[in-house]
Amino acid sequence: MTTIELPAGLTSIGEFAFYGCSSMTAIGLPIGLASLGGYAFRNCSSLKTIALPASLTSIGEYAFEDCSSMTSVALPAGLTSLGVGAFYGCDSLTSIWLPDGLTWEGLKELDDKAELVGCPCTSEWRQDGSSTDSDSDGEL
Repeated sequence: MTTIELPAGLTSIGEFAFYGCSSMTAIGLPIGLASLGGYAFRNCSSLKTIALPASLTSIGEYAFEDCSSMTSVALPAGLTSLGVGAFYGCDSLTSIWLPDGLTWEGLKELDDKAELVGCPCTSEWRQDGSSTDSDSDGEL
């Protein structure tokens, strides 16, 4: 399977739901989806594209761990909770947009949010979406 479209009316994706679906390259998440469980897409190493719906408010810990083909992600403005290591091992991830109002599960005192998220991105950023890297335009 390479592309998956999830049905309308789905409000949550449970822990380990798509764990190890290494041939999946894209997934369509329905409008109305509110939460992604921990490790939901762990080891989906071919996943390149995921459009997160505006309704998404919570992403569990290590939800996208080792999605090594993902290059960028825009977290929706309504996202309020992002789990530790959500993008750990996403070695191709070069940009991530973090919305205002986002809370960090655990280790809130950690200064390096990129390390907390697990993103290999190196640009400095501010949680308000701005960045100290003038070329990144609010991306990490």
